[in-house]
Amino acid sequence: MIIIGVPNNINDYYLADEEEAYILEKKGFHAKYVDSDYVKYFKLNNKLIKELAKHGIQIKQEAEE
Repeated sequence: MIIIGVPNNINDYYLADEEEAYILEKKGFHAKYVDSDYVKYFKLNNKLIKELAKHGIQIKQEAEE
């Protein structure tokens, strides 16, 4: 289930625009939140960080699994 709004701790999430969200969802990732501008928030974890790296997106923090 997706929550409408913005997470309290935004640093624990990756913000994806429509195109990025589409790619991540095709890879099996699910957004936890969506805001009024249709930005989707994906909870950061090691699997997501590795997938983002494949697309040239580097996340500096290490997330919990």
